[in-house]
Amino acid sequence: MQAEYLASLNHEETRLAVSCERAFLEKLEGSCRTPIAGYASRNEDGNCLFRGLVASPDGIRGMNFFSIMTIETCSLVSKASKVIIIL
Repeated sequence: MQAEYLASLNHEETRLAVSCERAFLEKLEGSCRTPIAGYASRNEDGNCLFRGLVASPDGIRGMNFFSIMTIETCSLVSKASKVIIIL
């Protein structure tokens, strides 16, 4: 019964987005003290949009990433703790 209750609290779209963001941070060894950011969301076509940012410690220089992937790929990425980045 408890497992069913917990499963009912899951929002699959949010779980996939957070998993993709965390995989990006994990791959780059990011933490709360590093200037690395990742944001995943779903677009109107149902694909996963991923935006990433890596900056120098002082924040002066930075590199932005943007990727569009299928939800299935997003799920595989988060399970493998890897991020596919299309430059």
